[in-house]
Amino acid sequence: RLGTYENCPRKFAFQYVEKPDVPRQQSIEAFMGTAVHETLESLYKVVMMERTPKWEEVRDFYEDFWTKNIAPDVLIVRKEFTAEDYRNVGRRCLQEYFVKNFPFRQSRTLALEEYITVDLDGSGAYKLQGYIDRLAQDDKGTVEIHDYKTSRRLPSQEQIDNERQLALYQIGIEARWPDTKDVTLMWHYLQSGRVLTSKRSRESLEDLKTETIHLIDTINNAIEREVFPPHESMLCDWCEYYDLCPAKRHLVATAAMTPEQFNADDGVRLADEFVEAKKRLAEAQEAADQARDRVIEFSSQQNLTRLQGHGFEVGVTRRKELAVPNQSDPNRAMLESIIKSSGKWAEVSDLSRFKLPKALQTDLFDAYSRARIAELLIPREQVTVTARKAAKDTHDDGPDLP
Repeated sequence: RLGTYENCPRKFAFQYVEKPDVPRQQSIEAFMGTAVHETLESLYKVVMMERTPKWEEVRDFYEDFWTKNIAPDVLIVRKEFTAEDYRNVGRRCLQEYFVKNFPFRQSRTLALEEYITVDLDGSGAYKLQGYIDRLAQDDKGTVEIHDYKTSRRLPSQEQIDNERQLALYQIGIEARWPDTKDVTLMWHYLQSGRVLTSKRSRESLEDLKTETIHLIDTINNAIEREVFPPHESMLCDWCEYYDLCPAKRHLVATAAMTPEQFNADDGVRLADEFVEAKKRLAEAQEAADQARDRVIEFSSQQNLTRLQGHGFEVGVTRRKELAVPNQSDPNRAMLESIIKSSGKWAEVSDLSRFKLPKALQTDLFDAYSRARIAELLIPREQVTVTARKAAKDTHDDGPDLP
């Protein structure tokens, strides 16, 4: 639930608050994951009975599960592939895992699909639950929390070290068995054949409790206020609430319309109206920028600071200023060094473009530092163009506009 809310608050509301009656269509990726998980659970049940499994048994279990349980209308978003393609991927994942881990004695399996609860603050107000794919212990007594993934994406080590689910399971395991000395979190990414591991410090687990409590409070607040904005992402194509989502509903409706219906739709009309208005606004802004440049050029050539128009006056103000070099300028590092050496860094707010030039006009810096700083600042002209209604209009307003 926590992950669902983070991915999309709107889906969270559909799934856990509003619960609309929508057809449940499992994706082929989710079904393949279930088939692989069920097969691995079956494999380790054999291992726990002190028998070494055979590949043929594992393969046959997978094939039988697939045949008996796949739905005829399973959702395949990536249309370039078939259900049989995914079946082959799942089989390959299992075969490679079997070969790599045979005879499955690297650690002792303690439990499979183990139900675990986590009480974040001891009060019961923040209680979580989940299922551990496989719980094991190695010869040194280290408890291993295993999770099996069939997704194509392989996360970075940084992402794994910040992953929440298995770390929460660790909190639950340590609460259940207080004598637990060491825990390793292990993710098996079966498509890539990689095992990623993570160790969590006591401090990081305490931080996780605090962060998770905050997230739960955020969700409860959203439920109370009934505020669940949609968050669009690549996951939308797999969402069973796609047709109901406020971010997708009009797209779905218009896709089924005839050209006549599409042209007459109010939403389409308003969207077109908005885009056209934005386009006109952009064109007007471009024209205004060009006119501004011409006003600046003309006023400079004629040495003017104000131009008279039909009922309006346009003022041009020029101001000389000293600018701080940007980060890519080699003089920036030298400037910082001089100011820090002078002991006045805080007084100019870390090179504030307002405070530093102003400080040069005071006695904040010694004469030597002031001179060196002035050499490194960049002189430039700041031009401002403004328009105001003429105080007294004695001129014709110009040609009448249609």
